[in-house]
Amino acid sequence: MGFDWVSIVFLVIVVLFLVIGLFRGLMKTIIDLLSNVVLFLVSLALCGPLANLMVGWGWGSGISASFEGMLSGMSGADTVLDGTNNISIFTQAYESINIPSFVSNPLAQLTNNLVGPVSDITLGAALAGFFTIMVFRIIAFVAMFIILLIVVLILKKVFKKLRDIKIIKVVDVLGGAVAGAVLGAFVVILIAFVIDLSLAAPGFGDFFNDALKLTDDSYWSIGKWLVQSNFLKTWFLI
Repeated sequence: MGFDWVSIVFLVIVVLFLVIGLFRGLMKTIIDLLSNVVLFLVSLALCGPLANLMVGWGWGSGISASFEGMLSGMSGADTVLDGTNNISIFTQAYESINIPSFVSNPLAQLTNNLVGPVSDITLGAALAGFFTIMVFRIIAFVAMFIILLIVVLILKKVFKKLRDIKIIKVVDVLGGAVAGAVLGAFVVILIAFVIDLSLAAPGFGDFFNDALKLTDDSYWSIGKWLVQSNFLKTWFLI
């Protein structure tokens, strides 16, 4: 087991949030946990099915047609997909509009995941379908976030009254440390997700590859494990 500086930073973040939670107490830290972690994750998890439902109702037909019209001037927009090499075609399409490769590659993968291995439709139509789904995902995410935020505000008032009960103050302090550690772990996972996305970027990739020894199979560290595991990408983007 190794301790590179990335792993040390991750551990410091978790310990820092644990200490903050210890002093803030369980109730207040749980509210922050709900606001910053559960609220985000649940909204992110539900926005996909909700967006697909809205598109299935036919709400996106007008938006999709508008996107297809906008994309008609793109190079290769009339290319008919065969379902076998769609990812490479999507990548080339994004790079043709000057999107850097470290963004176009994961974006092409995400496009293929959302629209599926489609065939017998044009590239423009496939991209229009992807952009339409993304628009509804954003709408669904914002809607779910607002609804859940209202729920959290109600819980905040309830927890505030519970915190006044003396018998639960010890549990409140210790539980606050645990909740703070969970919040810190989420921050670390989010940072690891950003690092993983940046590996394809010129300069950043070499920097983090050297720092975490990503190509050395004999080396293991917390930072390397978190970056390679990429929990957010595994749970919600693929």
